[in-house]
Parts: sequence; structure tokens; C-alpha cells
Amino acid sequence: MSSGTLLIGVEDNGDIYGLENDLSLLGQKRSPIDLFEQELTSLIWERIGKPFAQHITINFEESEGKQICAILVKKASQNAFYKIKGKKTFYCRVNATTREINDLEEFGDYLQEKAEALDSKNAQI
Repeated sequence: MSSGTLLIGVEDNGDIYGLENDLSLLGQKRSPIDLFEQELTSLIWERIGKPFAQHITINFEESEGKQICAILVKKASQNAFYKIKGKKTFYCRVNATTREINDLEEFGDYLQEKAEALDSKNAQI
């Protein structure tokens, strides 16, 4: 588990396309940026969990004249699961990819590896 930043409105290759299309879907009753942030916060709260919301900061910035969203995620002390339709799934980062682990044995192996890596790191200190 490590910290990171997720950029919305930026392609993997760094091209900026912005949030304009996303914001236009939210209507004009209130600030589209506020509505976008509220929707993201609600999704995090419902799909990842209340305890993890405190580890996430949502910022909006302008780049190349376009609005983008930067989601800063701090390292949590426990594993987070993604929850949808009553099913919980675990995802982990492997290099530049995100992988789903939904097999209990595979998840156990993942946790064992993480624990051994942590023990090894602590032994070196």
C-alpha cells in the first residue's frame, strides 16, 4: 500500500483533455465542480468505505487552459476493498497496471508476500 495521485482529465500519455464533457453532464443548477467533487466523495464513501475517505483529497487545477481533477491518496494502514452490488473486490497495483484479486487463496498469498516484504524491510532498519 503506497500513496499516489490519480488524474482525471489526463490521458496516460500526458495529453490533457480536461473535465468539460464530464462537467457538462452535471447540469448548471450549481457549480459543476462542486457537484463533481460531491459525486466523487459519495462514490468513495459508498464503494471503498468511510474509513478511507479521510485518506483522500480532491483538488481541481487548470492545465493547458483545461480543468483537471487530481485525487491525492495517502497510504492507509489497512487494505481497502471496492464494493459494488454487495460484492467486495480487492485491487492491487502491479507496475503500471491495476489487477483484481477475487480469489481467497490468491488474496492470502498477496497478504503473505506483503507481510514478508514488510518484515524484510524492518529487519534492514
